[in-house]
Amino acid sequence: MIVVGIGARSGATADELLAAVDAVLPAPEGPVRLATLDSRAAEPGLREAAA
Repeated sequence: MIVVGIGARSGATADELLAAVDAVLPAPEGPVRLATLDSRAAEPGLREAAA
């Protein structure tokens, strides 16, 4: 399993976040999990990207 820490501006979209992850991790060989600060956990884009 790979855990990717996400730090992004407020209002970032799921597409923007996933594009950033794909840019640094284009072909993972197992499950990928997203992590962030508690203060960002309710961001709609992050929640959508993690779904």
